[in-house]
Amino acid sequence: MKKLGWLLSCMMMVLALNVSAQEGGADDFLDILEQARKSDKKTKLANLDSYGKQNDTASVRPIREADVMFKVRLWSRMNFNEKINRSFNSKDSKLAQLIFEGIEEYYKGDTDIPSIKPYTAEVLSIDTYDPSTYTAEDSVLTEQQFSIVTEDYTQNKSAITDAEVQSRADELRIDPQYANLDTDLKRQEEARRQLQAERAVTNNFDKNTEITEIIFEEDLIFDKNHSVPMWDVVSLIVVGPVAPAGSPNPGIIKNLFRVKYADVKRYVDYVYNTTKKKRAYWYNPGNPGSKEISFSDAIDKRLFNSYVVSVQNVDNENVVTTLAKDENRNYSSLEYSEKIRMQLLERIHNLWEY
Repeated sequence: MKKLGWLLSCMMMVLALNVSAQEGGADDFLDILEQARKSDKKTKLANLDSYGKQNDTASVRPIREADVMFKVRLWSRMNFNEKINRSFNSKDSKLAQLIFEGIEEYYKGDTDIPSIKPYTAEVLSIDTYDPSTYTAEDSVLTEQQFSIVTEDYTQNKSAITDAEVQSRADELRIDPQYANLDTDLKRQEEARRQLQAERAVTNNFDKNTEITEIIFEEDLIFDKNHSVPMWDVVSLIVVGPVAPAGSPNPGIIKNLFRVKYADVKRYVDYVYNTTKKKRAYWYNPGNPGSKEISFSDAIDKRLFNSYVVSVQNVDNENVVTTLAKDENRNYSSLEYSEKIRMQLLERIHNLWEY
């Protein structure tokens, strides 16, 4: 009888918990986990750390770490001149132009409008799953730095030497008008800005027409809970010309800056909705009158083509460096890039079968 009574009491407790969970729903359960995570008490809950990974602001597809069966990071280059990608760079709706506009909103400081924060292109990556150890905010470009990064491309501007900058900075040191520049770095930045402004006559770089490439930094993840692969775009690197169109070397390009894709998605969706689909839409070549697909939707649906320039590896090498080490190679970098994609596709297929 005692054993039967004990079993009945256990069953009643389980039923009560189920009813409570159904009434409260998943949101209440997540609230409980959130409170436990923030609590000073050493509460031990299963997968609590994994739940915390879902709160990462750098990811547009947050997933519990416990559900990640396979993950690899890739860097892929998309060229707007490629036929399939021209829909991101149509006459009235350009992705690159929106990125620059979003950055302008960031420097205006209006918190009521979504904006895009620019980072230096030299940052290796935006860490998706452990933001607590990542110091990306240290690499945010100031408005002055951003101006230098996006405009230091003509032959005249590139001819500015460190000696010229230091000479002008020494002049600023004794000029009362610039007394607020209290460090050498600030004086050098102002000196470089002035020198570039003086030589701006050669500036014929059009951000709306000469930005032809973007590098996607993204994670390919296999979700074992749903048994599906998914792409999580982490950041975009905007690539621009080193020299203007009329220079002797117009084809040279460089990485200008990096932006979080989460910021881009928020700003693109804001523009798309506030303009009633008149901007930030993906041009549909099969149905030109339709503007039902935004840029963020098109990226989610993978309506673009890109080729892999780097894949996560132990030596942090890109495709070109890896190929250079292979003396017996008989294929180009584009062919090797496609080979990487096919290998990943096969890996995902095998995981799905598993």
